[in-house]
Amino acid sequence: MHFMVGKLGRVIGAMGTCFGTLAASSMAVAEQPPAANADMADEASHVGHQQQVQAGPRLGGHIGTATPLLTVSKSTTTIADSFTLLHPIGISLKFEKVTVDFETVVVNPIEPSGRTGLVIDPGVIYNFGPVAAGLRLAWQQADSNFGLIPLVNKGLVDMGGATWFVEGAFPTFYAGGTVQFNTVLHTGVGF
Repeated sequence: MHFMVGKLGRVIGAMGTCFGTLAASSMAVAEQPPAANADMADEASHVGHQQQVQAGPRLGGHIGTATPLLTVSKSTTTIADSFTLLHPIGISLKFEKVTVDFETVVVNPIEPSGRTGLVIDPGVIYNFGPVAAGLRLAWQQADSNFGLIPLVNKGLVDMGGATWFVEGAFPTFYAGGTVQFNTVLHTGVGF
């Protein structure tokens, strides 16, 4: 138990650092004047990297890792009670400000161990500039249920052809007469 409490402390500390960086860079971007030409920086997320505005969609994607920090249902659990790694992989159609993302997530319960699961969760993400926000429709394949996943995403580092991002997602599922709400921290690389 002491090991899990220590792990929770490290995760919360890292999350605080990420959200502090997110807030500081959002304020710095908000103070800058808008771009005056067609070369617009898509700084918000894995929704895209620096690109020229195009008439039609372009192909993109993302890969990353995530973990649920808090789950509220009939009972409440934290990452200290149940540690699960999620592995999101997505293929995207990117327009100027809107991305249609076809994501699948491999769910790997670590502690306590359990069966590997799969979530299919396509969604739409809108780039507001400093951040992107979206909504996904989700199905957990191991269970008979459906859910919605609101999300907020921030690009941290432009790596030329890709962007390192951090995302807060809030999956809410309905199954067997019960609603389950989660908070998930997600990071990865979008291209």
